[in-house]
Amino acid sequence: MFQTIIAGLVVTLASGLAFVAYKHPRDYRKLFRLLVFVVVAILIFHTAYIIGFENGFSTAMTGVYKLNKNIVVLTPSHKANPLWTPLLGMLVIGYLGFLLLLPSILHSEKGGKDS
Repeated sequence: MFQTIIAGLVVTLASGLAFVAYKHPRDYRKLFRLLVFVVVAILIFHTAYIIGFENGFSTAMTGVYKLNKNIVVLTPSHKANPLWTPLLGMLVIGYLGFLLLLPSILHSEKGGKDS
């Protein structure tokens, strides 16, 4: 249920951005810079979080092993960082860049048909 709502919001956001990019290209150029900044900031903060989490987990496990030298220790597991996360950010930036070029692409196609 929750995933369906999120997917619907993502589709709505993508189509809304496409509408704004086509109908109001000058305003979208201003919005483009802000959106790219937000996506890059999210990627940077996510990377910093993952680095901090992995460093903390490694430090904690080293301490556990030092305290229990000759004992077999059952180590807790944690999920690895999904490798597609940076790819998703690059895809979003690519989509935003495509929308930046959308009016010129569509106008060049219309001009080619009339000639």
